[in-house]
Amino acid sequence: ALHCRSCKATYNLNYYREEAEHGKQERVYYDGVPAVVQGEKHMLFERQLCELFRAQTVHAQYASARSVGSYEPAPLRGEWVSDLFDLFALLCHHSKYGTSLRLPEVASSQMERLLGAMQERNTFVAKKGQSEWAHACDLCLKMIQCAVIDGIAIGRPCCAVHNCPLPLTSNRARFCSTHAQRELLCAVEGCNAPRQADSLTCTILEHQALEARYKAPGKSFSLLTRRRRQVYGRGDVLNEEVIEMELDAEEEGQPSGVQLDSLPRKEKKKKVLRARFGRNRTHNEQLIVRPCGVIVGRGTFYGAEALGSVIDFVMSIFPTLASMPDVLFFDNNCNLRRHLENRAEEVRQHFAHTLLVVDVFHWDRKHKLGRDNYCTTYCNPAAYTELLDQTKRNKWLFNSSACEQANSWLRKFASQTRKMTAVRFEFFLDEVIKAHNEHIVRQL
Repeated sequence: ALHCRSCKATYNLNYYREEAEHGKQERVYYDGVPAVVQGEKHMLFERQLCELFRAQTVHAQYASARSVGSYEPAPLRGEWVSDLFDLFALLCHHSKYGTSLRLPEVASSQMERLLGAMQERNTFVAKKGQSEWAHACDLCLKMIQCAVIDGIAIGRPCCAVHNCPLPLTSNRARFCSTHAQRELLCAVEGCNAPRQADSLTCTILEHQALEARYKAPGKSFSLLTRRRRQVYGRGDVLNEEVIEMELDAEEEGQPSGVQLDSLPRKEKKKKVLRARFGRNRTHNEQLIVRPCGVIVGRGTFYGAEALGSVIDFVMSIFPTLASMPDVLFFDNNCNLRRHLENRAEEVRQHFAHTLLVVDVFHWDRKHKLGRDNYCTTYCNPAAYTELLDQTKRNKWLFNSSACEQANSWLRKFASQTRKMTAVRFEFFLDEVIKAHNEHIVRQL
């Protein structure tokens, strides 16, 4: 490193350190993507190796630990490769747009050092859209413009409050900072009583039984003992008044339910209790894809794939009437069309010149003839001659399954992303989608 006595800046291989306005030192990276990247304090990586790790992640869905195993000369760690992937992506981003990457000098880890810059990149993509947003080629623009929309069930931990988009303070938290006070309340839905110490439920016996039933699969002794007592007619271990107990779901992030039935057969009144003991997860990632396979938009749906959320998502990706596609394929367009009829005039006008039809794949499986006359009349792709290829018999003009094909690729990242923080989840998906789009455009 070289130190300048005049400006008091210290110059390193990839960056120089200077004192920022707030009095703390920052790393200011040089313009362009360097030939050698300093990933860690004593680790240097050639640019070709960084591109190899990036390609393995995007095209072979290599996790960082697997990339380490494929590169034997150096004893690398998975987190080092993960941080290198993020740093290299940030350097490429700032090089493309002619800006300087600035990182804090003091940080507990490289991941923490990159966090602020990753958040800035996420905000940039959210405002500007994907780099291939304006893509048009012979496969997706044939006198009319087309797009396909669909969701994929991959997610990350999020706040347990329905549709709350705020990030968690840590991946172990159940609520965001705004709803953190709900940690002190009973986990059963609809119960606002304070929870007991060392428990997630209140003093109500049924609520305690629900929590015990949730934890029972991890305690073989308790489970086998309860079954033995049930066989010998000694009642339930937790509450002898509970005759029948069922869980709706036991997976992390899904509501757990118990059904209690303690009344005579003629006076049965079933009461269903639901609770959320584990972390909640985002519902799905929604994609908008051109027929050629280029992904032009991505959004996170937190609670459900609601029709109102789909409309808002489409309008955020195509904010003006001129940018809206002429044809929009969606597996639930019949209900989306009905929903639009009850929306404000401004929203209806936004979709006025867009043909809403069900894609061919889902039409054959979810919208069979005779079940819904409205869907058959307005959303059947065969009813519109402009969607047929006039040069080839019985051929469609567009690939309406492009989103399903993109989902099959993106689904392979589910195991890598399921425990990511909100910032890195958004950053990682945007980066792999960007690389995926670049690969498709090169092949066209």
